[in-house]
Amino acid sequence: MNDSPQWSVVSRWHCRVLGVIWVSMGLFCVWDVHRAYWREQAQVWVPLIAGLPYVIAGVNFARCRLWACVLMGVLMVIAGFIFAYCILMAGFLGNRVLLHWMLIGLGLAAYTGCFVLFVVVSRREEFL
Repeated sequence: MNDSPQWSVVSRWHCRVLGVIWVSMGLFCVWDVHRAYWREQAQVWVPLIAGLPYVIAGVNFARCRLWACVLMGVLMVIAGFIFAYCILMAGFLGNRVLLHWMLIGLGLAAYTGCFVLFVVVSRREEFL
C-alpha cells in the first residue's frame, strides 16, 4: 500500500523535488537552534518541533509514501497559514523583502498542496 508501483515518472520526480525542498526547509529550522535567541528565551524546543515534522514528512514524501502525502498535506495547510500571516505582517510593516519571500513560500505551499490533493484523489481506492 505504501510503495505503489503505479506512480508515473512525472509524479515520482515531483515527489522527489518537493520532498527535498521541504526537507531542506525543515533542516534549516532545526539548524536555527544554534542561535543564542532560543537559548536566552529557554525555548530551544520551538525550532525542533517546527522543523522535524517537515524533515520526516519530506524524506518519506521524496520516497513516494502515501502516508507521507497525507502528512505533507496537513503540513502544507499549516505552512500556508503561517506564510499568509507573514504576508499580512510584512505588508503592514512595509517590509518588501519579507513580503516577497513569503509570497514565494505561499506559492510553494499551495503548489505542494495541490499536488498532494491530486495524488490523494487519484489514489483514493488505496486508502479504502
